[in-house]
Amino acid sequence: MKKVIILICMVVVICIACYYGYGEISANKTVATMALDTTNTVVTGIWDSDNISKYNCLAIPDATTRVLSNSGWECLYEKITDIGEGAFQGNIWIESVYIPVNVIHIQKNAFNGCSSIKSVLYAGTEQQWKEIVIETGNDVLKEVSIEFNATMPRTNDL
Repeated sequence: MKKVIILICMVVVICIACYYGYGEISANKTVATMALDTTNTVVTGIWDSDNISKYNCLAIPDATTRVLSNSGWECLYEKITDIGEGAFQGNIWIESVYIPVNVIHIQKNAFNGCSSIKSVLYAGTEQQWKEIVIETGNDVLKEVSIEFNATMPRTNDL
């Protein structure tokens, strides 16, 4: 009888852990690990594209983002100026986007079809935002609320 009670308790604990663990995995995960072009100036998409559905906040890395390389700490994202053509096109999971001030150009259809985006967090001022060249196919960026002088969201990927 004692073994049955222990077994039932273990099953209950596992069920509770799975339930709460699943909720934590699917809640507000921020991605900042970007795929870049060969010049390291254009974001071409999310590096972890196989698991794209687990992210709902997109943070384009800014010049302060540091990653560890074989030679030590390097700042690989300091040169990003563009979000490339079709970079996040069709991504229905992203709900918010952080854009740093070093981005000065958002190419055609970079956010086309990103129907779940509800907000943009921009690191600069409203005037700086107006100076960004935003090509066609990025209407969602003009239709949602924009928070200016925002800081980069905390990520689990850095």
